[in-house]
Amino acid sequence: MRSENQQAHDAVDAIWPILASLPSEVIGAVLADLAATWLASHQMLDGDRLALETRRSDLFARFMELVRDLVPINEAQMREQIDAEMARRRRPQ
Repeated sequence: MRSENQQAHDAVDAIWPILASLPSEVIGAVLADLAATWLASHQMLDGDRLALETRRSDLFARFMELVRDLVPINEAQMREQIDAEMARRRRPQ
């Protein structure tokens, strides 16, 4: 069974080609809508609205921590790809 991390990478690989052609503002709106849908999927089971809002707040905080942690990792990967492409273009043909 694949790890959650691998499942996440596979999902990103599947949806990135769709997002990559869109303007940055649209990508942000799509990601916000997906995050809102994910948070909304956590429903009240016992009618305790305060507990639900606390749970959603905690989930969102952890989500934003993950986003912050992933930015430098993704930035480094993107830099490697750009550097490799630049080196490839500099090679004589």
